[in-house]
Amino acid sequence: MDRIGKWLCVGGMLAMVLLAGCASDPNLRKQEYLESGNRYFEQHKYREAAIEYLNAIQVDKSFADAHYKLAECYLQEGNWGSAYVELYRTVELQPNNSKAQLELGGLLLTSKQFKSAQERSQLVLKQDPDNPDAHILSANAYAGIDDFQQSLRQMQMASQLAPNRPESYLNLGHLQQDASQLAEAEQSFHKAIALNPKSMEAHLALGNFLTQERRWTEAEEQDRLALSLRGVAGPQRDAEIGAVTRLMRAGRLSEVDRAPAITALEDDFAAAIGTAAATRYTTANSPVAE
Repeated sequence: MDRIGKWLCVGGMLAMVLLAGCASDPNLRKQEYLESGNRYFEQHKYREAAIEYLNAIQVDKSFADAHYKLAECYLQEGNWGSAYVELYRTVELQPNNSKAQLELGGLLLTSKQFKSAQERSQLVLKQDPDNPDAHILSANAYAGIDDFQQSLRQMQMASQLAPNRPESYLNLGHLQQDASQLAEAEQSFHKAIALNPKSMEAHLALGNFLTQERRWTEAEEQDRLALSLRGVAGPQRDAEIGAVTRLMRAGRLSEVDRAPAITALEDDFAAAIGTAAATRYTTANSPVAE
């Protein structure tokens, strides 16, 4: 074998050794799995991404980034129990992961564990006193235990810290409404709509508020806007909504007729708006309504 051939042979052997070393390096392997999962995640392929994150965790059970990304996959798929487990594991490994703390707090809030949710918000606020999401979580946790004074204080702080976020004003409006601060609540709902005119939730919230104030025409307008923003309002559904609201406002929809009218609107999420409208405008039959 000539000299060049020998060097090529040696070079090839060295390359094989290096490749084998890379393949056996757990840090490189887990990072490759994580990056592969991230690519799937960006394509909204959450199941495929979850498999890659699980592979990374098999390499290193303490790989916090993989636990967190796996939790995000579960959240996207609505697998709340598994998301809770992975978020809890994440904050055990990374206590300073504010986003994971807040998402865990949100799940605790949903399951009515208000004290535990409040603890998560406080952990974040100790690190970042100006975190608006932490103030929102704190406000909702206080509301869960009927401490509306503290709840309003926290939500007002959130809206001041993030004045361009409609969600802050929407939440603030709900709390003000619960606290009978009606003028302030209406102002907050309008502010949320001004910041995001295409927010279905904001239009529904304002509609509910206007219904309680017996401002039927304005409430109906908000319901219709919300329905149109859902993108499912075809001619037939428009006719159903229109018929229900007209009959109720005219006081010509009896309890017997009301049930099938509502049922006709219960095929999808837009039905929630129709059902809300049906419930609201039935109140217009009251002698108090004009």
